[in-house]
Amino acid sequence: MPMLGFPASSGQIGGLIIASWIKSANAAQLNAIQNILIKCDITTGSYTNSQLSNIISVVVPNVGSYSTIIYYPVHPVRCPINVARIDSITFTLVDQNGNDIDMGSNGGTESPELWSIVITISEKEPLM
Repeated sequence: MPMLGFPASSGQIGGLIIASWIKSANAAQLNAIQNILIKCDITTGSYTNSQLSNIISVVVPNVGSYSTIIYYPVHPVRCPINVARIDSITFTLVDQNGNDIDMGSNGGTESPELWSIVITISEKEPLM
């Protein structure tokens, strides 16, 4: 019920089939995002089924709407950097369909969603 915008113990619905409309005062909390893909503009990896892409990680939301997702990968992915000099790095969050995820403030009515990531850049070890 809360996902549809109704209180968990709503006496309005109660399992009865009624022939009228019931409108909740609250907004529904539907979330179509199944996976959050993290893309990086300086890498080329093979995170998605051996297809070359710039996706460095996939985060599967494991909490409800409006809850903090905490993700600690057991085996972080190593992706080669495809630029000789790093002047800037851009990370993009997209959904499972490749659509940008808007982390903005919903027209200024809400606080933007905070997001943080720890990235390690290391020099490639020479072959012995």
